[in-house]
Amino acid sequence: AVKLYKEGFNGEKCFAHCVGVKHAKDVAKEFNDGGVPAAHIDGSMEPGERQKLIDSLERGEIKVLCGVRLLTTGIDVRSASVSLNLCPTKSLVTAEQRGGRALRLDEDNPDKYAYIVDFVDRAAEKKWPSTLFSSGWRRSDRTEREAIQDRWWWHTKEIA
Repeated sequence: AVKLYKEGFNGEKCFAHCVGVKHAKDVAKEFNDGGVPAAHIDGSMEPGERQKLIDSLERGEIKVLCGVRLLTTGIDVRSASVSLNLCPTKSLVTAEQRGGRALRLDEDNPDKYAYIVDFVDRAAEKKWPSTLFSSGWRRSDRTEREAIQDRWWWHTKEIA
């Protein structure tokens, strides 16, 4: 994830959706060790501490905020443009909520692009297929999304 971020999105504000708190801490450490300012956020933190982390992302002091369910809803950092889905889900709603963190319109940057990256464990996919963000946008009932579809796009890249 760190290599992909540095090669494709370096400097962009990013949410990394993780499997659990330990995973979020480990991912934040990997980003920091790789020279990318990052932090983890979790429900055991006081609300004020969590808000400080969100504010730090918004100001650009950190570039990557790693968490579990706290990052799915209720966070509005309009300048964030990258969503790294490091945790598989079977829920279309969860996949879309995660993507929505990067899809916010930013009045300060009307030309902003959003990037949603789904990481897939190909070995596990045969037994427990995940719902990818892009699969929700390819459904036949996407009439609500047609206006957005022209503005946002996704790219699937297989990573070894």
